[in-house]
Amino acid sequence: MVPSESSKDGFKRSVVELILFILLYTVLIVFVSYLLNTVFPLVGITPLPQYVIYVNILVTLAMGYLIASTFSDIVYWSIRRRYDYPTAISVKNLIRLLAIGAMVSAIAGGVAGGAAGVSLAGFLALVVGFASQQVFGQIIAGFFLLLVRPFRVGDPVKVVDEEGVVSEIGILFTTIEKPDGVRTLVPNGMLVNAKIHLRPKAKT
Repeated sequence: MVPSESSKDGFKRSVVELILFILLYTVLIVFVSYLLNTVFPLVGITPLPQYVIYVNILVTLAMGYLIASTFSDIVYWSIRRRYDYPTAISVKNLIRLLAIGAMVSAIAGGVAGGAAGVSLAGFLALVVGFASQQVFGQIIAGFFLLLVRPFRVGDPVKVVDEEGVVSEIGILFTTIEKPDGVRTLVPNGMLVNAKIHLRPKAKT
């Protein structure tokens, strides 16, 4: 479902939410540290150091997810001003995935500590990189098509053995509608590396 909220209002709302979430995260971390290290010992409860770390990790994961999601909303509304909904939502989901992956890697590295932390964070980054290699390639190709514009929506084309009219240029796929009504989704990476035949438009 395409949001009805304007790009300007959505951008402002997301920025305000991001600031509030960052402030709330800071307050929660300070409060949890004060509660576990100062208040609990006063009443005879001495939490183990590892429990303090686990609580901080849970707070960081919860608030980190909200912050990452809100940051991706800001990117979404920024892109939505110029591009269509499918393009903007694809970039939003990618940014959120990368932000959450970076947060988990940083937390894992901090918990492991030292060289082990660096190795673990590097390993996680390597796994994410291999898993998303094809997706990144398609997205970069999609941005190239959106910026360079070798063809536009409505242009009749023939590319990678598909002939028809371009009905949509997305961040991952370009949709070509063939004369028989069949819609073909062509990966953008194939379009960047293929010969493109631009057919003359029918005269009206």
